[in-house]
Amino acid sequence: MCLDGHYRRGIINFTYTGPYSDSGSVITTSFDNYYVGKDTTRMFNVTGSKTVTNLGQNTSGNIHFSINVNGHLIDSDGRNMDWTSTRNREWISGSTTLNWQDDRYLITGSAQGNNCEGNSYTMNITHALDIDFSCSWIKEGVFDLTPTGKATRTFDYGDGTCNNQASITVNGTTFPVTLR
Repeated sequence: MCLDGHYRRGIINFTYTGPYSDSGSVITTSFDNYYVGKDTTRMFNVTGSKTVTNLGQNTSGNIHFSINVNGHLIDSDGRNMDWTSTRNREWISGSTTLNWQDDRYLITGSAQGNNCEGNSYTMNITHALDIDFSCSWIKEGVFDLTPTGKATRTFDYGDGTCNNQASITVNGTTFPVTLR
């Protein structure tokens, strides 16, 4: 049992070609018989990989990274969930300190996949997600999630204020969301 209330077992493998902050470094994550779940009888088997490549400084002078995910989950009933994503992570503050709590990133990119029922979707970040490690929630950003054959859901994290309030808009109707 971990501090977040989830059970975990198995091995997460990391390979590094160099330090995270060094241009050209590649960090690859893979899984070996790895499971996670809210109880020990209904856990997800996690497979796939994630590759983070340090691309050096961008035109704004910030370190940025290419992130590619090829993920796969198998639930306790044997159903599969797959996703792929290609994102860019821009390190906009905190890169010159050893204090991770002053780190801040902007995330852009897209994803696609299918859920355990076999329903496919696409996701596209339309306004960069603002990840500030001094805040428990995403501070700002917008993404569109489109399940195949259904209306697009636009998820908006707000105006940059550190709070747990967001909204989802579907077919022109906006619903408030309290993040946990």
